[in-house]
Amino acid sequence: MLKHLILAVAVTSTVGCGDQPSSLVKGDAARLNDLEFTVDNLAFDAELPARPRLSFRSEWQKVHAGSLGLALKLGWSMLGVEAEVDQTIRTVSASLLDVSKNASDPSSRIFRDEHGHFEIREGETLTGRCEYALAAQLKLGEDAAIVVAGIKVEQGYEDAKLLEVTVADRLFEISREKTLADYEGECRAGFKAFEEGMRKDLAAALKSKVVIERVGDSRIDALQTLLGGQPVRFEHDGQNWEIEPVNHQVNGNSVATSGRIKQLGRWGARSYEFHHQFDASTSKINHIDLVPRGVDQVDQMALDLSVFFAQNVARRAASQGLFTVDASLLR
Repeated sequence: MLKHLILAVAVTSTVGCGDQPSSLVKGDAARLNDLEFTVDNLAFDAELPARPRLSFRSEWQKVHAGSLGLALKLGWSMLGVEAEVDQTIRTVSASLLDVSKNASDPSSRIFRDEHGHFEIREGETLTGRCEYALAAQLKLGEDAAIVVAGIKVEQGYEDAKLLEVTVADRLFEISREKTLADYEGECRAGFKAFEEGMRKDLAAALKSKVVIERVGDSRIDALQTLLGGQPVRFEHDGQNWEIEPVNHQVNGNSVATSGRIKQLGRWGARSYEFHHQFDASTSKINHIDLVPRGVDQVDQMALDLSVFFAQNVARRAASQGLFTVDASLLR
């Protein structure tokens, strides 16, 4: 890469130990201080700019809470429907303006005034570029694990950036008349043309790489059996339970459910009858009825479990062959 390199070094004859030839001390030593290096100014253009490069970046971010609805598969193919755990995916979109120039001398600047006008000098190219990014974040609840590309991260409570889709728009020449605010607005407006496609790409990437697993949660396994039309026994929070298949009836915009759940004790069973009603479109609870309705820990647990199972039966009944398991009640 170097165009040419000239190195002048004095070469002298060998002398004995302790000798100090006057030619080396005076003449040749002086020549060593005059080593000549000549390097082409354009030799390193591929790695480093010939002149200082000034740059400025403005980034606008927006956090979309629940903006990307994504159901993460549990893989219950034997049920005849695609059962999924509904999780809220938080996305962050960013619109970036990147401005750069090659400075002709140290006094060169990006801006010429406090109004955001750019400094444009003869011989200095000032270019801008818009870049758009869409990143997905998944917030996990208690007793959950996330598996990304085969790596399991347990007990996730923090938002985790999983994947990001970016689009780099065309380069453009910066104008003397326009301000920073003008170009920021143009970049943000340009994001709209790409946003829908970026969301589709991000959702596809997440569905291909992300799997939710409930860690040691017997309620998910029990629900799988229950939705298959079978009674099931399971252990939860140190208690043994049994739930019978839940009956349901769709009436307009509501789904009525009924069933029986038992707490299996050492000396007998405590049986509870429940009749819960849910909104067919949102699956929100419209009415709760549990008999007997007590206030101790087992009674409250029976209520929570009956609502969880009944709600997911209602979600399946109101769906058209596809339903999502509401895991928000799993605490």
